[in-house]
Amino acid sequence: MNIIDYANLQDVSFSQRPFGEVDSLLLSQLAYLHLESFAGVHLADLYDMLQGKVEDVAPAHVEETRALLLALGRSPRLGAVRIEEQRTTFDPATSCQYSATLFWLGDAYYLACRGTDGTLVGWKENLDLMYKEDTAAQEHAVGWLNQLHSGRLIVGGHSKGGNLALYAAAFCDPEVQSRILAVYDHDGPGFMPSVCSRPGYSAIVRRVHKTVPEMCVFGHILVDEIPYTVIKADGNNIYQHFPFNWQVNPDGTFVLGKGLTVRSQIVREICDAIVPAMTMEERRAFVSTVYESLRSADVQRVGDIASVHTIAKALQYNRNQSKDVRDKVSRCVHLFLSVAWDSSVDVTEEYIGATLNEWRAKRQEKKARAEEKGVRRTAGKRSVSTNAKLPEVSVDVTDDDTQ
Repeated sequence: MNIIDYANLQDVSFSQRPFGEVDSLLLSQLAYLHLESFAGVHLADLYDMLQGKVEDVAPAHVEETRALLLALGRSPRLGAVRIEEQRTTFDPATSCQYSATLFWLGDAYYLACRGTDGTLVGWKENLDLMYKEDTAAQEHAVGWLNQLHSGRLIVGGHSKGGNLALYAAAFCDPEVQSRILAVYDHDGPGFMPSVCSRPGYSAIVRRVHKTVPEMCVFGHILVDEIPYTVIKADGNNIYQHFPFNWQVNPDGTFVLGKGLTVRSQIVREICDAIVPAMTMEERRAFVSTVYESLRSADVQRVGDIASVHTIAKALQYNRNQSKDVRDKVSRCVHLFLSVAWDSSVDVTEEYIGATLNEWRAKRQEKKARAEEKGVRRTAGKRSVSTNAKLPEVSVDVTDDDTQ
């Protein structure tokens, strides 16, 4: 069963069974809807107020959303939840795609941060996490949380929304943080290591509940030092990320998975190997090149990339860059997408090893050229700083897809 089935079965109130992880995932999914005009509306009344026109508020998963809203109309537990407010900021200039929805549960507020939408700006903000300690959306999340001056609080979100929820809970005012009962991070990416060393972060860690599917990709990006629970989800590969595919129990808990799949572990190995080995400038150049190449092809939403003409224009932009930039972009894209999206790739230790060794060889070659050039130009007066060597990667691959 999924969150739709869960909503249909719920006839117990929050006083009978406290708010839990599946309730959080359900409200995090609702945060993807455009609900700015529905302040004060109970979830039980939302479908009728829409007069069945779910597509007016749902940018994706329209039929699943229709079924969920119908179920909420019959749910004594969740139908009583009230939409307090939704705030949204979209600013391409600062690569900001932020939205959050505040729900009243009857005895506490739940602030649900929206994950990445289908816009190119939203996806660029995800990539910005590779080299930025703080993003515009994170600052908005902290700002709104600090404006909630009274009442008990629960914060959560799915995907990037989980990242925003954890960031806001960690770096809000101490008085606000003291009122936070729990933080729910549903398969959200992490942070730069320096963020995790700040005082506010350590103060909230024990209240964080992080869940990831067996085929986890986004939840492995960067670090957060948060223990996580692996849950079972329907769908192959990247489709396990979507909330409607997460398997749940009637008692408001997730169905536990056997563990991370081998493919998921390899994605993590790649992230742990490649990202730390890139300098901040290399990361910024990679993100900028990918983003600008897609903008040059008039891409506004990720779905626009499906056009062959669009892909050709983006590749043309990339061809106009230096060979070094082209190599970095093509190698990163090939590594990540081939493992995460293409189930036909024969993911073996030899495949990963050969790919990473090729990357290392190119970096060592570049390092040697830089050192030789430095010696010639300085005649030994000073050494030349070069990039760190990529760490060796050991991947344990078994016949079974889970460990």
